[in-house]
Parts: sequence; structure tokens; C-alpha cells
Amino acid sequence: MAGIASRQFAGCRAKCYSIVTDEEQKMGAAGVKRNMQKRLKHVDFVETIAHSTFKNITQNTLVSKNHRIFMRQSERIALSFVDIKRVVLGNGIDTIPYGYNGYVD
Repeated sequence: MAGIASRQFAGCRAKCYSIVTDEEQKMGAAGVKRNMQKRLKHVDFVETIAHSTFKNITQNTLVSKNHRIFMRQSERIALSFVDIKRVVLGNGIDTIPYGYNGYVD
């Protein structure tokens, strides 16, 4: 995205974001397989944040156990409005990390 102006950004939590420019859309969702990431759209990220909801997905994984290979189907939360690493301050915009010494309720 070197030097290209962003039109819209949606950041749900750490390593979970979507950026839209005039030329492309880039997104990342940690813990979600690439083929499932391709099914996510920028609108999903925006709706998750705006409506304080979760987006669940079901993904298949090849697993090896005792020299046997099998498919495992797992359901997980792909998008979440809750950031477990930061505290949102009263204005709804600024954040600080959990455990910050200067934090006052």
C-alpha cells in the first residue's frame, strides 16, 4: 500500500483489520485460514464494530495424530469488537494497554 491514500480503515483488534483504497482492499484476521479470510468483506469489519457483534466462521483443517491424517472442522470467532489487550477510555476513541500504571477509572 506504499504511498496510496486509504479511503476507509476498520480495526477490530490486534492483527484484525481491513483497509480500503481506490485500488485495492487489504485485510488481515489472525487465526483465520486464508480461504476463510477471502470470504470476509470490509462491510463485515465495519458492521462488527458499529453494532458490537461477533462474526463466527467454520473452517476445516488437516490434522495428524498418531500418524493418522484426518479433517477437523472447527468453529471460531473471526471478527470481534472486543479488544482484550487494550482499554477504551471514556471518549470512545483513545485507548491504553491493560496494566498501564497511569490508568485512572
